[in-house]
Amino acid sequence: MSIPGAIIAGLPATFVFFVITRLTTMNRMGMERYLGTMVTRKEHGILGFVFLFAGGIILSVLYAVVWSLEAGRPSYLSGLFFGIAQWLVVGLLMAALPPSMPGFGPAPCLPRAST
Repeated sequence: MSIPGAIIAGLPATFVFFVITRLTTMNRMGMERYLGTMVTRKEHGILGFVFLFAGGIILSVLYAVVWSLEAGRPSYLSGLFFGIAQWLVVGLLMAALPPSMPGFGPAPCLPRAST
């Protein structure tokens, strides 16, 4: 297992992930701003980039550890399995996180105009 190699591979992979999600989504709020609201009420792009790249490095090191433990041979099928498992875990976390973030939540209700 090469941790420095995993980190070096994780940085461009995270950058490509960021570019692809930015080009393929039509939302105004990007991943970096969304992740930046985890600890503050304002959108902090730089802090979000730090979280985004830290997550990419953690995932790349995790994959390096899994493959070094001889958890099967790297193949398309095992890559698909780990990708789907990661997608499910991240999807569940993304559904659970918004209520716990200080800057993310439902908009306050506006009073109705009397007629």
